[in-house]
Amino acid sequence: MVLAVPVIAQTQSPVIPLDPTRTPEQILEQTPPVTSPEPDPPPQVVDDLAQVIVNALTNTAVRYPWLTNPTDRLTFPANSFNPSQAENYIDTELRLSDSNPFLLKLTYGSFPASDQFYWLLPENRVVIETLGNQGGLIHQGRGQDFASISTLTFTRALAGLQNVITLPEVLTQITRGSSAGSFSVFAAVAITANPEGLPAPLITLDTGTDVTRPNVTVLSSDISIGVGSTNSPTGGGSNFGNLQPDNTPQVVQGFPTVNLQPLILPFLENGEVLRVGSVIPPESLAAINLDISSATASDLGGFSSLAGIKILQPMRFDNFDLLQALTNPFLGRGEKLFYYFNSLFWTDFGFRTPETTNTVTATGDDRWYRAYYSRPHRQTIIQYDPQELRATLGDRFSNPGVSVSFSLSGGQINLGQTINQTLGLALGGIFLTVDPDTLQAQVDDAKARRDRQEQFVPLQTAANSQERRQINERLNIGLFYSNLSSSLEQISGSLTLDGEASPTRSSFWQIRTGLHRRVVQFLGFELGPIEQGDTIVTFLRLSDQRFGPLTFIGAQFPRPLTALPLNEAIASEVVITAPDGQQFVQRFNSNADLVTLPIGIDRQEFASDRIELSRTDRQEGKITSFLGNILVPAVEMVASGTSGQLNYSLSSGLWLNVAPRSAGNVAENTDGLNEPSFGAYLSAFAALSSTELERNEAGQVTSVTIQSPVVRAFLTTGTNINNASFLNLSYTFSRQVPDLSFSLSPGLLLASEGERMRMVPFFQGTLDLGAGLRLRSSLEFDQNTAFTLEALQQLSPNWGAGVFYRNFREINVGVDTRTFSALYGLTARYQVPQSAVAIEGQVGFGSTLDLRLRGNLRF
Repeated sequence: MVLAVPVIAQTQSPVIPLDPTRTPEQILEQTPPVTSPEPDPPPQVVDDLAQVIVNALTNTAVRYPWLTNPTDRLTFPANSFNPSQAENYIDTELRLSDSNPFLLKLTYGSFPASDQFYWLLPENRVVIETLGNQGGLIHQGRGQDFASISTLTFTRALAGLQNVITLPEVLTQITRGSSAGSFSVFAAVAITANPEGLPAPLITLDTGTDVTRPNVTVLSSDISIGVGSTNSPTGGGSNFGNLQPDNTPQVVQGFPTVNLQPLILPFLENGEVLRVGSVIPPESLAAINLDISSATASDLGGFSSLAGIKILQPMRFDNFDLLQALTNPFLGRGEKLFYYFNSLFWTDFGFRTPETTNTVTATGDDRWYRAYYSRPHRQTIIQYDPQELRATLGDRFSNPGVSVSFSLSGGQINLGQTINQTLGLALGGIFLTVDPDTLQAQVDDAKARRDRQEQFVPLQTAANSQERRQINERLNIGLFYSNLSSSLEQISGSLTLDGEASPTRSSFWQIRTGLHRRVVQFLGFELGPIEQGDTIVTFLRLSDQRFGPLTFIGAQFPRPLTALPLNEAIASEVVITAPDGQQFVQRFNSNADLVTLPIGIDRQEFASDRIELSRTDRQEGKITSFLGNILVPAVEMVASGTSGQLNYSLSSGLWLNVAPRSAGNVAENTDGLNEPSFGAYLSAFAALSSTELERNEAGQVTSVTIQSPVVRAFLTTGTNINNASFLNLSYTFSRQVPDLSFSLSPGLLLASEGERMRMVPFFQGTLDLGAGLRLRSSLEFDQNTAFTLEALQQLSPNWGAGVFYRNFREINVGVDTRTFSALYGLTARYQVPQSAVAIEGQVGFGSTLDLRLRGNLRF
């Protein structure tokens, strides 16, 4: 068994950056080597006809791998096919480094020798048939899951304001014009202190005032001054209800009032008071028409009283709660707080920009793969013209299958992309029914001859073996370039129409079906319901403990001095009788000479309060992200061929995506890059190659010089940063002399990524010395300059070892990209004898360890 590295580019619509400057190197490595003249078919041994068939097919596969290519551009490289040496083909790439999946590719193809067929029919017809089974596991991308918790905090500020001022007593009426500053005050105090148990005698004060004089009024002690005092049950305790309206204090209420009692009532009912941290019930907020999250300011239920001049009496004051706060000094804390919340002009300051917080926690990190199975079946017929130097080619390839997109460890299946992939593979079944060249009939005829143990029919053409070799090379190279320009990652079916070749030219028309690759960057949000939080008091500044009451003291004045009306009178008598018959009598008569008038002491009450309410709402969600490849069904038309030194291919395709918003673990792409449901692309490739040979006098070749300008273009709809349209211009100069060969390939890449253009100059170079040492380098001038240096020493015809250094690391975070940090290491390579494929292993050192193994196993 042999392990080999595929050197064919497995995808031809590169994602930037995916080493898009590899084109010159591809051509040099993949152009089929010049072969020796084709020998006549070997003598047949009828007893071992099966072996003859296998040998003939192998001989063709080694010389012209694209004429016998049994596979689909993905499972294994065409030049690995060798039915005489192997029936099983495994292609793999393993990585062991940070940010890379361990398994990038593992594919398997089985082509039993008994199912492979080769025959020469009359009329110079060569019939080739290959049949097998294929399957594989291909890395598609990286899916990550996150749990998100978002909080939205609403804050609402309520401001309370009130200013109450008492109107001054009209002193000019009380004193009949006397100025308050003209009064003098004389006070006399007498105190008698006797031993305990000995009653104190009656004290009589004689101040020298003659009470009989006309200008003296005696203030009778039976006239109560409590009705005019705040700190009296009959005064402030009764809201001055015992006074006549005309001598009751008047106040100016500066602001209207708004009733916020629903906020405080639930707490008072439980014997609590409002404090920072208190939770306001929703029904309390609804009662004052307040929605903390609303952008509209609330009127908080409207005014409960208006500003103005008011009398401090229950029947003459339009806000009983404010009256209580202003007059009653006997209120408990809870009572006063209740009245207070309807005593201020409360204002909603309105909407404040909410504060948001987002917490994201990773909950899953998985790699997505596609598993596929297909049954490739190719039938080819080459017919050489008996009169002219030309041949025609008929080819039908059917590779129907199924494919599943799934996560390796999570076991999830993405149904939409599974349908896309299976549909693209199933399209290949169409070519089982399309047979314009009657290939099946000719294959059946050839197999019938085999079953009868007949021999190959010798070719009888105008072309000799050398010319047939040139025709075959034209067919092979034309198919190679046709494959190189294809934008299908996996071909599920193809049909070659009007394929023909001569020693100097070839042309092909092909129709293909398969899977076209797009790179997607999807991001999905799945949000749960919003969980509304409690409304909490977060700031509190109240003046309830120092607001009110207004302070008055009752003063007795002679009625003639007060200008109070004389036509009104009030009289009362209260008799209290004790059990022993003793009675106590109190009498009051407003017609007395004295009247009680409240005199203001604390004449103003002011409040400026603030309440801040906050509510934090919570919403849990799931965030899913996927970065990687999707494969969509596509149909492609290809025109390709060769003419002299010119090789060209032009392909155009249409693709369909039945699930443009889903890939990997993302069920619905809500915030990622959008993908269209369908699209088109155009891919073109042209290379002009000239070869100059220098000979010595003996006619021996002393040097070979090859020059090859290359143009490659790719245009696609749905262009974005991950799916670029590009133009690649390069020029390769290669020269070989004894014991030395080198090649130089400068170039320029122009890439359109939607709204951005990129220009990337690049250079590739190789130097091969006669001692078996090969030096390779590459240089790219992009946003960062990237370079690689490699040296490989041939230790034997098949084994080589070397070192490498580059200033970047290749990583796969769903798609191939680069991170710029130095990486150096060792390379070991095994070259398959007489083959362009090899097994290669690398171990790299830098910031992290990087191990890579890639190759093809056949047995």
